[in-house]
Amino acid sequence: MTQLQFNHQLNDYSGSLHSFALNFTKDVEDANDLVQDTMLKA
Repeated sequence: MTQLQFNHQLNDYSGSLHSFALNFTKDVEDANDLVQDTMLKA
């Protein structure tokens, strides 16, 4: 998988990840942090 393909796939999932994180944390800032941490570890 190329870096470009990886970035596209990550962008495809970012909305779902953010929705899940917001539902999980009930806080926008915490959800943003959780999504960012998740993407950095991917």
